[in-house]
Amino acid sequence: MNEIEKLLNIQTGFFKEEDRLHPSYATGLGIHDYDHQLDDFSPESIQAKKDLVIKTRSQLEEVNFDLLDKEHQIQYYLFVKNLDAMDFLLYELKSHERDPGMYVDIANMSIFLLLMREFAPLEERLTSAGERMKLIPRLYQTARENLKNPPEIYCRIALELLAGSVALMENTIPLALEKVPNMSETVLSARDSAIAASREFEQYIKEELLPHSNGDFALGKERMDYLLTRLEMLDMDSDTLWETGQRELEKCERELKEFCYKIDPDKNWKELYMESKKHHPPREKILDTYVEYLEKAKEFIIKNDLVSIPENQRLLPMDTPEFNRSMTPLAAYMPPAPYYTDKTAYLWVTPIDPQQSPEDQERRMRDHSYGKIQYVSLHEAFPGHHLQLVYAGNLREDIYKRTFSHVFIEGWAFYTEQMMKERGYLKQEGELCQLEAAYWRALRVLLDVGIHTKRFTYQEAYDFMQDKVDWAPFVAQGELNRYTRMPGQALSYYTGKLEILNILEHYKNIKGESFNLKEFHEDLLKCGSLPPGAIRWKLGILPVPKPEAKKVKVG
Repeated sequence: MNEIEKLLNIQTGFFKEEDRLHPSYATGLGIHDYDHQLDDFSPESIQAKKDLVIKTRSQLEEVNFDLLDKEHQIQYYLFVKNLDAMDFLLYELKSHERDPGMYVDIANMSIFLLLMREFAPLEERLTSAGERMKLIPRLYQTARENLKNPPEIYCRIALELLAGSVALMENTIPLALEKVPNMSETVLSARDSAIAASREFEQYIKEELLPHSNGDFALGKERMDYLLTRLEMLDMDSDTLWETGQRELEKCERELKEFCYKIDPDKNWKELYMESKKHHPPREKILDTYVEYLEKAKEFIIKNDLVSIPENQRLLPMDTPEFNRSMTPLAAYMPPAPYYTDKTAYLWVTPIDPQQSPEDQERRMRDHSYGKIQYVSLHEAFPGHHLQLVYAGNLREDIYKRTFSHVFIEGWAFYTEQMMKERGYLKQEGELCQLEAAYWRALRVLLDVGIHTKRFTYQEAYDFMQDKVDWAPFVAQGELNRYTRMPGQALSYYTGKLEILNILEHYKNIKGESFNLKEFHEDLLKCGSLPPGAIRWKLGILPVPKPEAKKVKVG
């Protein structure tokens, strides 16, 4: 057996075990061998996950990295990085001990994915959903046994998630059962036990966990730097990103002021931006307007020969299903599973409730202004997230289907907004909204780095945000709450765009006079969702380094 075969065999064995140990993750990938099971966080299961990483690292020692070709050296390196990420979750983040919302997320998504994706007959999917709902009481009992002094904010977020979880099961399951009423008794029994367990967990958090929750959500500088440099493979640590965020925020504000001065020199940019939000489609035409702009973006991409659009993709704009509207106030992109051949995705747009007061309806409709719909359709669909994830899902190699870099995924979507703007796609209101979005994403760099390296307390970050954007309190708090649980995600938009622009400059230097933008886009997208550092190896910008030795953890 040669070195390549050794590596691929080790990967295959690891991924099979990973799917078995993480059933909801496997369902998300489009692997349905474990749809009837639910993730287990018992001490025995946690140890099994640790043992799997230890065993796999030991197996990798038998592979001679120097005898691999470039492609498999990259795969080796990415595989090691994925093992590092699993170690980081198990030994450093320890979300199973710190975050009650993690358990609720798993309960929600494990059921939701089975109902959303039509990969099998509804009867089969409902059967699996029923089996999973039977296991939700066990999941929450394990949570009680595991949780140790979580941050207070995590408890409050979990309570919000639990409200959505109960709504999901109360509203969605009956809608699905209308099509297969013969299954009602069994499925509703499982549903009722899951709802009861959810309410008991809610009571436990309120009465027992929350009053004694004094944990710290901040990663700290050392862990944040590890996430950035080792897991996202950036050559920037938190100090560098803090400086970058300050510089880019000033740049974005300057660009906004200059753009708005040309429109009306007597008004500041915030006034003009708020005025632009008043220009929106009527309530009953919001979804149609998204459909219209999605088609316009595709036509512009094809006409200007910017990137090829794969034939095996479909994006279906639709009203957000009723059960999910409380969790999706505006819009959401539901990507295709990486392992599905059919790359059908959904762009959900939450309709305005006609029962709301006229004032509330107007407030909601302003978030669907024509300018915002223009740039959001680019970011979420063409040529943003949808196109990128279809390309990534079309790759054959397991390691590429299972490697997800927030920095690249969000960076690509943000890059495409700017790229399309520079080619004249956006109208004036769309350009203003995109410039405001760029300003906001630069601010996110400072907020993300700030709260996790303790440059900001939560309250200081909130005050800083409000000084810059003046959002409604519940919106600002919702944003910050998400950042506390997802370190590195908020900063990924702006950081990723800067990384892609840097890769573009190096690519141009390599290609010289033969440079072609469409070729660059397709070469980039064919790398999958890899961290920017690995993309530089794939594109020949940098050589592949030998992975650093890492001491295997035990225990």
